[in-house]
Amino acid sequence: LMICYFMMIGGSILIDDIIKLKAQKVLKRTISTGNSDKVILGSLYLSAFILQSIVSSLTLLIALKIFKVPNYNLGEGILVITLCSLMTTSLIVATTRWLKHPTIASLAVVVFGLLSFGVGILGSGLQEFDNVPQ
Repeated sequence: LMICYFMMIGGSILIDDIIKLKAQKVLKRTISTGNSDKVILGSLYLSAFILQSIVSSLTLLIALKIFKVPNYNLGEGILVITLCSLMTTSLIVATTRWLKHPTIASLAVVVFGLLSFGVGILGSGLQEFDNVPQ
């Protein structure tokens, strides 16, 4: 859960960089390479998704080795990290399209990350109450 939260925080940094690239017209200059605007932005987002998934999965593997967690479902953990990376990338796409000010866009992603982290903690905490009397 913390790895997914840190991916959201990293997404806010990516938003700031992409909005600055748009403001400096760097993306318009790279269109002269023969690639369309959608291809250039799509490759930026796809590379962010792939790098986030790989680095966060490696972080999970290292944490499992360091803390020696018994009976952990590694496939499920990597699937959750990959899906969270996909969600973070789609959040980056949405905020860079809708919000033009870098500070507000980064703040929106951080607030969304905090809310999703809270919902995740609440959801995992509710699983512990199996034998509550009714």
